[in-house]
Amino acid sequence: MIDNLVMFPMFYHDGTLYTVGGLSSGSNVIPNLRMLNLESSSWTNGAAYSDSGFYAHCGILHHNRIFTFGGSRNVITYSKSVQIYDITSDSWLESSFSLPQGLRQMACSLVPGNGDWIPDLFLLAGGETGQNEYSNSVYSIDPTSNGEVKELLLLSMTVSRFGSQNSFAVFHENVVFLATGYGNGMHMNNTVFLWNRWDSNFNQYNSLINGREQPGNAMIPLRHIPVCGDKGQSQMWKIILNHEIPTRFSIGGWNENVENAQSSRFERLDEYRCEGGRYHFRLVYPELGTYNEWYQTNDPSNPEHIAVSGYLGVALGLPIGFNGLVYNNKDALMMGDSNTTHPQWFSVGRIKMDSSHGKFPGPPNCFVSKLQLFVRNDCATT
Repeated sequence: MIDNLVMFPMFYHDGTLYTVGGLSSGSNVIPNLRMLNLESSSWTNGAAYSDSGFYAHCGILHHNRIFTFGGSRNVITYSKSVQIYDITSDSWLESSFSLPQGLRQMACSLVPGNGDWIPDLFLLAGGETGQNEYSNSVYSIDPTSNGEVKELLLLSMTVSRFGSQNSFAVFHENVVFLATGYGNGMHMNNTVFLWNRWDSNFNQYNSLINGREQPGNAMIPLRHIPVCGDKGQSQMWKIILNHEIPTRFSIGGWNENVENAQSSRFERLDEYRCEGGRYHFRLVYPELGTYNEWYQTNDPSNPEHIAVSGYLGVALGLPIGFNGLVYNNKDALMMGDSNTTHPQWFSVGRIKMDSSHGKFPGPPNCFVSKLQLFVRNDCATT
């Protein structure tokens, strides 16, 4: 058990979950890293921090190392520390990085590069600098550099309460979407910002997403290929449904394999089924800058599967009211398991044309103009 642990980052690597620091039972700062072996379901303690531990910090997993940024040991002192944990040696390494100011509860994200000529970047934004004091700075770190932390720009508002590693989503190439959580510590913000490494500014991308204190969970880039034990690397994500307005699917339109705004290829779904009979899905809303990723065992294109089974959330940018997808083939090819009454949020492959603007029901209280459904076999070898 994690013993009522809060305010800590968590990472998955090669069959093990890693929790780093955190606050236990409301007052005790955890001084070390803890590991959960998913095969044996057993917790063990990893190496202790060189300091006394942190909570309200954020973290990034990068090349068998966990980097943690800032955090607190108490309600007064905020840390500038950048800690580096080496997974292979179970040890904390000497770090040459230091933040320009003490920070906690900022957002952090890995921005993938491209080989030797475009480095990976760590991106840090917002956070608390003290009690009721908030930052509007954005910093970047090249993990291969010798301790350099660059200030990129100032956000148009101060933002905080992102939660550990749950505010950024990298969807394609170098594009990062930022959902801002609280603005100025007083209200929830409904704006999604877009950033890419060739532009010095965060630009407003969308303001349709519901305001929320912590906009989502850990996000994984679509280009990410996790290692699957000794079975080699997984296949890339496969798109099995693409839908854009104003088109609609026909009843039974499970395999409309056309390279345009409306396509589906469910005849190949079982090719991507994971071991144990699970499907690994990702439902992407590009205009909202977020997605839901999960497992389920029911086939949403099978009329005999009348309810979702084996649901397990992985990364839920839009968790409210979402419990997987189930067969419909009347109003939509499929829809959210708990959203079968009008207006049927999380409709995928919309059939009915029942909105004046032509958009279709996305997450609760939000109509969208585009969505994509991906599937992946986690442990495929080809």
